[in-house]
Amino acid sequence: MRWTVFAFFAYIFLALDTGLQPLLRMGDGAVAPSFALILMVWIAMMGPTHAVRWAALILGLLADLLAQYPTVDGRAVTVAGPYALGFLLGAALTIQLRGLVYRKHPLHTGLLTFLAGACAFVPAVFLLTMRRIIYAGLDSEHVILWVASDELVHAFLTVCYSAVIAVPAGWILNRLSGLFGFQSHPRLGLPR
Repeated sequence: MRWTVFAFFAYIFLALDTGLQPLLRMGDGAVAPSFALILMVWIAMMGPTHAVRWAALILGLLADLLAQYPTVDGRAVTVAGPYALGFLLGAALTIQLRGLVYRKHPLHTGLLTFLAGACAFVPAVFLLTMRRIIYAGLDSEHVILWVASDELVHAFLTVCYSAVIAVPAGWILNRLSGLFGFQSHPRLGLPR
């Protein structure tokens, strides 16, 4: 995998996450798709296992650094770790399931985005909920305003929306897959 191409696409997809979010929001809960999740799933479908792990960790960490959570004292905090771990778990699930699907089909990108997104967002919500409980017990002023049930519903709707957007995004990424330089097994066509 060419890491400079990955860095360029990670920048583009994270810019789409921040720039298109106001345009693509749906409903009262401000549900928007996660383009970083779509890129992570597509790379996990196509790339070699060792590169996929690093790419998922990097994309998850960048998603963590872009997320802002309001606190009870009126400020916003950034928490590094929940999405990094969640994206890593989502990539591991995608690696296990990629042999069961036709990788170049855009509908399969949407299907695996739904499954990997559920695997990625549930641990992130759990970790942020645990952080809130611990900080509330310590009487810290950095307790985030967080209701786990609302955030699970929000995460589910985000994953569903991302899966729908992953179909056209997967079609575009499949056309650009030669840029990434994925090497395949000569007989099986599987990533090395």
